[in-house]
Order: sequence, then C-alpha cells, then structure tokens
Amino acid sequence: MVNDDLNDHNKPITALGDDSSTDEEHQIILGPVWAYGLSTTTTVSTTTTSTSTTSTTTTTTSTSTSTTTTSSSTSTSTSTTTTSTTSTTTTTTSTTTSTSSTTTTTTTTTSTTTTTSMSTSTTATTTTTQEGRSMVNMWSSSSTNTFVGYNGTVTNIGTQAIGTIVRDSAPFYIVGDNGGTLTEWQSTAMAGTVFVHSPYRNGPQMYRMYALEAATVSVYKNGVLEATQNVAAYSYETITGAYTSYVMSFNSTGSILLASWCTDSADYNPIPPASQTIYGSCSTLSAVYAYDYGETVSVTQSCSDGTTATLSAGSRATISTFGSQYTGKACKWTAPAGKLIGGATVGDGDGGDSTTFLPLTLFQQVTPLPKTLEYLFLISDQAATCSTASGTTYSLTGSATNGVYKYYTSSNIAAGTVLSCDAPITALGDDTSTNEEYQIILGPVWAYGISTTTTVTTTTTSTITTTTTSTTSAVSVSYSFLFGGESVSSVPGAILDTGHSYGDYKTSQGYTYGWLCDGSPMSSSQETSQISGVRAPPRSTYGLNHFDRENVCKSGSTYLPVTWKLDVPAGSYQVSVLFPESYKSQCSVMGTNAGCGSSSCTYSSTVTVGNDGFYIGGFGHDSGLCHSVGLVIISGEELDADFNGTGPVAPALQIALI
Repeated sequence: MVNDDLNDHNKPITALGDDSSTDEEHQIILGPVWAYGLSTTTTVSTTTTSTSTTSTTTTTTSTSTSTTTTSSSTSTSTSTTTTSTTSTTTTTTSTTTSTSSTTTTTTTTTSTTTTTSMSTSTTATTTTTQEGRSMVNMWSSSSTNTFVGYNGTVTNIGTQAIGTIVRDSAPFYIVGDNGGTLTEWQSTAMAGTVFVHSPYRNGPQMYRMYALEAATVSVYKNGVLEATQNVAAYSYETITGAYTSYVMSFNSTGSILLASWCTDSADYNPIPPASQTIYGSCSTLSAVYAYDYGETVSVTQSCSDGTTATLSAGSRATISTFGSQYTGKACKWTAPAGKLIGGATVGDGDGGDSTTFLPLTLFQQVTPLPKTLEYLFLISDQAATCSTASGTTYSLTGSATNGVYKYYTSSNIAAGTVLSCDAPITALGDDTSTNEEYQIILGPVWAYGISTTTTVTTTTTSTITTTTTSTTSAVSVSYSFLFGGESVSSVPGAILDTGHSYGDYKTSQGYTYGWLCDGSPMSSSQETSQISGVRAPPRSTYGLNHFDRENVCKSGSTYLPVTWKLDVPAGSYQVSVLFPESYKSQCSVMGTNAGCGSSSCTYSSTVTVGNDGFYIGGFGHDSGLCHSVGLVIISGEELDADFNGTGPVAPALQIALI
C-alpha cells in the first residue's frame, strides 16, 4: 500500500509531545528517510496494414526522478525483431532527473533499406529501489505493542519477547509497555560503540545492552570501571546499580544498542551513541555530560530563540527548565572537536518519563505516530515544514544564526497521523493514556528492488522505404559532497555524507556511495567509528570527517586502507578533493598519492575512472598517514553510452518477526 501524500518531504525536523491521557512527554525519532514506489504491468498491442512510402520512428523514453539521496531505479530493455527485409527507425532517450546531473545525446544516420514486413516485440523491465528499517524490542514485556505504518495503520502486534526484531519495507514505529511505562522499541540506526548517560532520579537503575555482533562492553561510573560484560551476537545483557547523578560511560568492542530504565518503572531511555553535537529541549531539568569524565569540556548551547550559553560538561552540567510540557525553546549542544557528549531531560510536569538528546544523524522526514498525543514537539536544524494527509501543516521557526528550529502544539494529535516533512526533524510527544513522553527514532535504511514489466508488441504488414537513424545518450555527472554533516552556503546543492557504509545510500541518479574498510563495505562497528569522526563546519572551512576516527579498520596492529567511494560509471572526470587538516603523506585519489604536505591540501586533476568507480583513500586516525577529508567535487561524462544510470540494489525484504 502506498500513501501518495507522503511523497513530498524535502526538509528534516524532529518532534516531541505530551500524551493527553497520561501527561507524559515522548519523542518521535526516525532518522534519514526512505523512498518507496509502485509496481505496474502494462501490455500494449497494435496491428497496422498499409502500402506506402513512409519514414517510421519509434521513441522510447525512460525517466527516473528522486527527491532523496537514498533511492534509485534500474531500467533494462530487450528487443526482438523478425523481418524478411527489415528497416526500423528507433530513437531511445534515457533521462535521469537530478539536482546535480544532466543527460546529453548524439545522433547518427546509419542506413536506408526497404521493408516488406516487420514484427517487433519489446519488453522493458524496471527495478525500483525501495528501502526499510528494523527495530528491536529492548524492554516491552506486555501484550500491548503498538505498530504504526507509513500509511497511518495502527495495529497491536501482541506480546513479543525481549530481543525480537521487526523488519518492514516502509516507514514504521513500535511503542511497547512494561508495567504501565511506555517502552519504545529501538531502531538499529542507534547502534554504536561509545555511549554516555547520566540518570537523574529513581534509582537503582538498569542498563540493557543488545549486541548486533559479539561484543565486550566496558562500563565506567564517573570514570572508574564498574563492570565488564560479554554479549553474544543478537542477545542481550542487563546490569543494575545505584547510578543516580553518576556519569555512566560505555565502550564496546562491537556494535550494540543501549537503553536505560529505573527499577520503579520510570525514565525509560533509548540511548543514542555519544556525539559532538546533540539536539533537544529541557522540560523541567536537563543535563549534558562528556564521555571523557573529569576532563574540561566546554560545551556551547545554541537555541531556537537566538540565545547562546557555555556549559562545563567535564562531569555533569545541569540545565534549568525551559518550560514544563516542553513549552520552551529547542537547543543544540556542541562540544569541541574530538570530544563526545550526551544529554537527557526529565520531568515534563506529569507522568514519569524522560527523553534523550539526539544527533542529526537520527533525524527523519517521515514520522508516523503510534499513540494519540497530548502535545507534539518538533526540532530541526532547518526551517522545516511538516504536513499530514488531511492537509494540516506544522512550520518550524527559530534562529538561522544558531541553526535551531522548533514547532510546538498542545492540541491532541490522533494515533495514526503521519508527518511528512521537507527537511529532517526529530519528534517527541506525550501519550494521552499514560501521560508519558516518548521519542520516535528510526535512522538509516536498507534498499531492495521491485520489478515493473512493460511489454509492447507491434505487427506491421506494408511496403515501406525508410531511413534508419539511431540516437544514443551519455550521462553527464556533476556532484559535490560535504563530510562535516552540515550544509555550507558556498557549496550549494552538496550531498551530505555522514560516514555510513558503502551501499547504505545512493545519489538521486542512482550512484552508490559511502565508506569501505580494506575494500569491503564497513561493518557496524567500523561504520560507527566513521560516523563518530564527523566534525561540523567551520572546522577547516567546510567541516570534515576523519578516516576511521576510532581506529577499528585494522588487522592486529596494522592499519588497513579506509576508502570513500562513489560508484560513477567508467569515464573521464574532473575532480577536486580537499584534505583539510594535519598529516597527509598517504592520502590518495584513485590509488595515486595526492602529494600533500602538512597544510591544507586540495587535489585537482582530470582522472579516468574504470569499472571500480571513483575513490579516495586514507588510514585510521592514529596511523599518522591521512587525517581527514572535507570536500569532494566531481564532474564529467561516462564512456559507455548504454549505461542505464543505476547501481546495484539489494534483494527485496519482507516483514519478519524473529
């Protein structure tokens, strides 16, 4: 089922609100969006009998458009022609619509022949890329697990064991229950290896670690080792202790999900990985805290009302209320380069829950609401506008200088409402039945293919004199990529690469891009390391991302090559690559040393790209060989005129409860 009202969402936000029945706030967090499409089969048959001298031209046009960098389409066609004396005039034009690419054509006249009879059958198969997400039940133990889909359908999927994974091919979210406390299921987009959290009240507290791969987790309490926990892949472990007001830091050897809950059934928190910049709002009391406990970490607070402040988060920096029920401003908190922080807020004035502060990488553009909300709070780094299928719109306002925007309403919003936003947002609200706030967090997606087949059969009996003309097309490519996680006005229309593995995302023209370790797409832990290296502008002008910030792309003590790749077709391209900081002796472009010194270095050249695409290379942060990349600009034209403008897609995925 496809809801066409969801197709227009160009800008991100985030959202929160208060459930009208329980007066408890919750957040709605998904993350980057997915695309979805329709599959159709069309058959057209035409028969013509005539005697004449004519010129016959058949034109087939295949057009693909995309509004996100995570969708693509693949078109292939086959043609079989049987004749006694044969002539066809065929013009085929393949056009891909994109904000950063164009299509050029060349025409050549080839021959003149006479046709006495002709039968032509053409079959074209189009594979449209679609995407989905997966969520894990971290703490819901009741028979109420509310699933809401992208079309607004709300369903109770009943009792599900802790550790159950649900996968779906379209946007969805699940909220569960444990003893009357709302317990959000957790998106695998929240997986990471480095976390920090500080519970405010209601001890003792519990932390649950769910491993997406085998992991050993070291837990620190105010910088002192508290516990070491081994967690098998696709299983979980839980620790309990008196942790109120302590800064709890988690360091894992593998990719895990982390959640916190108080033993008196309050303050349930899905915890995101620690980040340099986080977004949220203070309801009654908030705190921001540094992963490196005890160090001097000066954090800048920048808010939607234009105000700024400086906090010291070396231990635990507390923040007083912005207004109960989340009626106050939205803010972002930014740590110095190389430092990671976390944050949370508690006490919206009723109920007994809390919400965590989130990085931009967990914002989303489609937000389905599983529960009726007493209030709704949305946050974005842009002036986003969200709309519903009924035509209601929510416009975020705030500070362009600070890059923080918000929307708030205290009007009830029904379960099954789906927000479609023109920029990424995060969302939270308060469930009317429990007065508990919750967040909706999804994150990056996977791709799969749906085939569309069109068959056109034409039979003609005639005497025709024709001229055969063939038209070929070649795709021109022009892209800019920024690596600091935020747009820069001096590079308009750039794609933001936020450190995800090669294969997670495609350009609107269908070209796969992302990060590899030793020639293979990054694992979850390697991807987490890459994401943690993002540093926002103006760090060396455009922002940057380190090559493997946490040094996990290694074999023993040997640093393995870390590669960023764009799967453009074979051709000649003009490229410009900025290596902005520090050591650069082994930075490379297309396998060739970039020849950089110790200062900021821009490699500009014309390169020939083969079947392996365009790529740049470096090594882990502590190797001292290649520190970071800030900007990639590439433009040129493919060599193969038959290229269909798409990259590979993964197999179709179905909903599964496992």
